[in-house]
Amino acid sequence: MPASVAAGRASTVERENYSNNAAWIDALASGTGTPVAFATGLAPNKGYPGTTHPVSSSLNAHLTSATVTGNDCAGSIVLVVDGTGIAQNQTLCVITFANASLYTNTPVITLTNMTAGAASTTLHAGTFGSVTVGPTAFSIVVLGAALTASGTFTCGYTVTGTG
Repeated sequence: MPASVAAGRASTVERENYSNNAAWIDALASGTGTPVAFATGLAPNKGYPGTTHPVSSSLNAHLTSATVTGNDCAGSIVLVVDGTGIAQNQTLCVITFANASLYTNTPVITLTNMTAGAASTTLHAGTFGSVTVGPTAFSIVVLGAALTASGTFTCGYTVTGTG
């Protein structure tokens, strides 16, 4: 049985692990490290620590803007609607990944309504979905309830796939 580690002291394995990975750890912390493939199935975050992010395009005629914050793995999208509003089951926009080669297979997109509640200019009673998904982009569709006129809504996204 191995000896227990004294409080405040690293074991031989911990010291060797750090010395073998010190340059990589420092590069990753500074944002210059190489991408890491996580065992959880998440693709590597090539934009770490947020130096690049996906972009929106093909906005619905009544969507003033779709501002993406985050990276190719997760983040949020702030949707600003004009004075007309947007009916349910309408495509809002297309989100294109910053790194086109990140996902070689079609990933799974999870969209979360971050402004849930009774329909008003700041709350949305419905959900968001994605009808068109590919290795380089995905669309966002409003489901269950319309987006009210002159409203600002937030949609969270998580992308799970293989790179």
